[in-house]
Amino acid sequence: NMIFGITVDIFSDLRTDSADRAELKMNQCFVCGQARAVFDNHYIQRGLPNGFQKHIDEEHNMWHYMYFLVHVNSKHLIECNGPEAYVKKLLVKEDLSWFPQGKAACLDATNTRQSVKDDLVQIKSQLQSLGLQMMQVQNLQSASPFRNTGGHYPSSPSYLHHVDDFDSVVSANPQPPTTTSSTGSRGKPTMDEVMDELQSRFLMNLPQSELSSSERLFFQIEQCYWFYEDFYADHHNHLTHLKLNDFARKMFNHCVLLQPLKQKCESMFQDFKTYQSQIPVVGCILLNPAKTKLVLVRNWKGTSWSLPRGKVNQGETDLECARREVFEECGYDPAAASSSSTTLSDVDTVLGINAKDFIEFHVNQQRIRMYIVTQVPEEFNFAPQTRKEISLIQWFDFDELPKKTWGVLPFMSRLRRWITNDTKKATAKKKATHTPVKSR
Repeated sequence: NMIFGITVDIFSDLRTDSADRAELKMNQCFVCGQARAVFDNHYIQRGLPNGFQKHIDEEHNMWHYMYFLVHVNSKHLIECNGPEAYVKKLLVKEDLSWFPQGKAACLDATNTRQSVKDDLVQIKSQLQSLGLQMMQVQNLQSASPFRNTGGHYPSSPSYLHHVDDFDSVVSANPQPPTTTSSTGSRGKPTMDEVMDELQSRFLMNLPQSELSSSERLFFQIEQCYWFYEDFYADHHNHLTHLKLNDFARKMFNHCVLLQPLKQKCESMFQDFKTYQSQIPVVGCILLNPAKTKLVLVRNWKGTSWSLPRGKVNQGETDLECARREVFEECGYDPAAASSSSTTLSDVDTVLGINAKDFIEFHVNQQRIRMYIVTQVPEEFNFAPQTRKEISLIQWFDFDELPKKTWGVLPFMSRLRRWITNDTKKATAKKKATHTPVKSR
């Protein structure tokens, strides 16, 4: 009886297991493992019944796969065609990556079509948004007296260069740009309206190269920030002054082009700050004819003094950068001064600056080079050529430098040494010029 009972239990378990396998075979694809309902629903949407059976018969017939495995296993590698050889090599390694687990061609095609459809819907939405923004651009072009000059400098806003044009516009139109609302009325602009104008001015028409890296993109966002601070926050009390990173976060959330990158805003900003800290800085040490005084500038909102200098632009030489920065911060052009001066007629002089006369330091992976420019008249009327960058320009005696000149002090010892050597050279040259030639 015990043996009979055990036999009955075993056969009962076998029947149950067989029934489970049969049910599994009827409701799940042996090859890809997808459920019956997946294929039935897929083909019902196309108006075809018995979707699961159609999939088994036409795509994933398990007997076809079994025959293929036996066929490949029985053939020598040199007798196999391309697909057979590929599968045979993977089988030797017990690699089943060739097997379509969880995959079905009919479902993949549907997913691809749905993905394309979703992409088209997204593109359509972006085009509609772009159309609205272009309409705003047209309204702003007719409403705003200011224009974007194109291009940019890493150290100062593009819209502040071409100073003569800017000053003439400001004198004729002293008010900041006004924003036209969706109803066509003018008044206090909302933050959304301001963001619309800023992205239209600085971001919408950027070439792809300017969007290819955090550094180039944030140079443009920095221009938006300067424009916002100068022409909106300063003139509208309801628009708050922001830090650059807070402004960038708002722009990433608002601008359609930047929204896909808004999760990376913080990391991109840190990359930009790191990049900025490594851009070479070039400027000039402006000395009076007696070489006893030098020109220092004070930042707009700062209390410290520094030499006129700035970051090198892309594709700009050190000499070009030095001349530009000195003119922007002080209104003094070494090239213009040298054209009417015989004291700067050295063959090494380029753009009014002697290319060999400089002092250079490296601080935290940043190169700082200051060219030495002499013969600067003390009566010259210095004036900054950019907005909100320099608050004061002043001559200082070497022995009477003001407090907070941390950026100047490292240059002073080498500057004094250079002046001593230059004086000796000038004295020797003068003696050689006036020494009579002895006759034999």
